[in-house]
Amino acid sequence: MLKIAIAVLIVAYLIHVHYNSFINGLQKFNPVWLPAAVSVLLFEMVFCAWRWFSLLKTAGLEIKWFEALSLTMRGYFCSLILFGGAIGGDVAKIGMLAHSRARGERFEPGLSILIDRIIGMVALFLLAIIIALADFKTLLKIDLSTFGISEKYNIFVIVLFILICIAGIAAAIIIFECRHIRKINFMNKIFDWGDRITHGLINRMERAMELYKNKWKKLLFLTISSIFFVHLIQLPVICCICYGLNMQIPSYLTLTAAIIAGNIAGLIPLTPGGIGLRDFTIFIILQSGGFSNTTLIPLLMSLVLIIANMIAGLFFFDGGCRKKTAEKCGLKEV
Repeated sequence: MLKIAIAVLIVAYLIHVHYNSFINGLQKFNPVWLPAAVSVLLFEMVFCAWRWFSLLKTAGLEIKWFEALSLTMRGYFCSLILFGGAIGGDVAKIGMLAHSRARGERFEPGLSILIDRIIGMVALFLLAIIIALADFKTLLKIDLSTFGISEKYNIFVIVLFILICIAGIAAAIIIFECRHIRKINFMNKIFDWGDRITHGLINRMERAMELYKNKWKKLLFLTISSIFFVHLIQLPVICCICYGLNMQIPSYLTLTAAIIAGNIAGLIPLTPGGIGLRDFTIFIILQSGGFSNTTLIPLLMSLVLIIANMIAGLFFFDGGCRKKTAEKCGLKEV
């Protein structure tokens, strides 16, 4: 309820500030473009299911394609209602996957979901750095006075944003280098202690991470693919919204920057699925880029997201993964 309240307050603020343009834009919007936007977003979700499906096969774990698709779609639906946004959806996905496997066979499949999330995050951070550098001049014009930040400090905010993205990529690399971290005596003792209290779980994680590390070409391919089919593919989604509003797009680069920054803001687990925080971030960037309907565009984007996630929730009726044994669910170790 608190998450919903925060999202509602942010959305209400955006509508209140530009009420007239919001109403006028809503009246002119051509809803024909809405199904096209939802379809593109559903394609992105299917790609994410395929990415996770590929990671499971890389780890030597087989799963039926439909089960991977079903669990992924359910995770998207849960991201709307669970604390943590997209991460909350992953937690639900891990729980549903664990329910379908016998004890002792749940860790590796669950870890694959973490690896899948890391790949998506690295792709997002890489793209964010590229876009921030490419559209640096526009980002310098962002009005952060709402937060009490003068425009002259924008450069520091942008540099900090880039450094956070670099730190996120570095953290992902470190996760795959557990063996090297163990060479530090202090860290080795911590790992050994953690391994004892978790009954060997840390050691299992190290072995699994080493397996993925040896398949670095596959991980690199999935990361690059995610840049195009997870993050950049949202550009046509928001373009459909702009076309529905019959508006000119001043800069596709700025539009892309708004999407990427909005997605990063949406990772902050304060609102359902990032709604509200994502909208406000997209709003301020589009405003700095000279766009019209800067309030309506992100709100319609959130509407498309909600519709797509609600459609994903239909997979709860497929009857899959309800059995507790791996054999009945189509999951087995190879």
